Amino acid sequence: PITGCRVHDVCGLESSSAHIGDLIQRLRQALANRPDIRVWNLSLGAPSGVGDDGFSELAQELDALCDHYGVLFVVAAGNYLDEPRRGWPCEDTFTDRISSPADSVRALTVGAITHLGSTTSYVAAGEPASYSRRGPGPVFTPKPDVVHVGGGVDAPWSADALGIKVLAPNNGVLRNAGTSFAAPIVAAMAAQTWHALGNVPRQHGLAPSPTLVKALMIHSAELASPARTPVHRRYFGAGAPSDPMAALYDGPDSFTLVFEADLTTGTKWRKFPYPIPASMLADGKLRGEVILTAVYAPPVDGSAGAEYVRANLEVGFGTLEPDEDGVLQFHGKVPMRWEQGTDGLESAQVEHGGKWSPVKIHRKVFSGMSGINWALQANMMRRANEPLGQQAMRVVIIVTLRSVDGHGDIYNEGARALAAVNWVTQTLPLHVPINIGIR
Repeated sequence: PITGCRVHDVCGLESSSAHIGDLIQRLRQALANRPDIRVWNLSLGAPSGVGDDGFSELAQELDALCDHYGVLFVVAAGNYLDEPRRGWPCEDTFTDRISSPADSVRALTVGAITHLGSTTSYVAAGEPASYSRRGPGPVFTPKPDVVHVGGGVDAPWSADALGIKVLAPNNGVLRNAGTSFAAPIVAAMAAQTWHALGNVPRQHGLAPSPTLVKALMIHSAELASPARTPVHRRYFGAGAPSDPMAALYDGPDSFTLVFEADLTTGTKWRKFPYPIPASMLADGKLRGEVILTAVYAPPVDGSAGAEYVRANLEVGFGTLEPDEDGVLQFHGKVPMRWEQGTDGLESAQVEHGGKWSPVKIHRKVFSGMSGINWALQANMMRRANEPLGQQAMRVVIIVTLRSVDGHGDIYNEGARALAAVNWVTQTLPLHVPINIGIR
């Protein structure tokens, strides 16, 4: 980024090799020495992909360090270097899943896309780099979270023409490619986001946190990206964030609200009536796009194997409609009730609905969905035999309502609707100048 950040360099690995235990000890010492640093980049990865039996030792260590020090780790998804080389689009037949520690549930995991293409390159500009490892993580955890430019490669395997410019150990400049170069770009953007939030007068306590910054990064990437299929999300994640603060200031055609909620087992959190810009409601029907991102840091248990994550968030945007007794019941529209993965067998909810995943992303375009009483609802459930009386789980939920017909007054209409419901609100920073220049 042209608007850069301060860099603190820590020697975590020897250039040849190192034991995981040594790396963990160095990470612990580094964080203890610099508690003021809130965003840490890790451009490293195991040579092979993760499995489904559980989360890696190093990923669990990052999760623990994140909780102890209140930091955000930005981790490279890992590089797939085996033959045959992967093109795009590709068959789901490669052993190219993300590698440890990219399976960390607290970390922001970064894959790579290319910024240049050629007649001899494996993929075109803007497509997933042929080396960028894909999701899902263990137990169908959606990964990577986002992507950014990591450089391209020409056949048979050269980054001399299509790579991005990087500093070499001798302080020279060369072209190279890898998720190790995409991750620091995102880490710098996350650091800028944290810094910007920390400079805001926090009348109502919206302080920067790993969960909030991670949510903003993912949501801003989703806003800047087209809707993608579940298969493509395994390579792109939410997409490439173009501006780390984009979710905090709206153009005239969108209206965004950010919520922080503390959820406990057995209770429902609901925001109703939800403020809808007048131009998006015509004759009692919603017309527009709804983009919803929810991020949380669930309790974890390393001894539980594949059930490492111990709590799940259910969140939806929908309508309240009276049942036969006149009691208002919530009917989810984003995601749609009965949509694949929203109910049914546990295995289907895990694979297709992101159950137990600490990041939920839902989006849908409505050309005319009936409903007047719109609401946002969330609830938390814990796994069986989890001890009662645990502290509430903090959740960050971001909802953007966006025009699909170019209407230019959505933000102002949304602000007026918000004022009418008389919620306690705080205006977040309007702009932070971030310019990304890739050559």
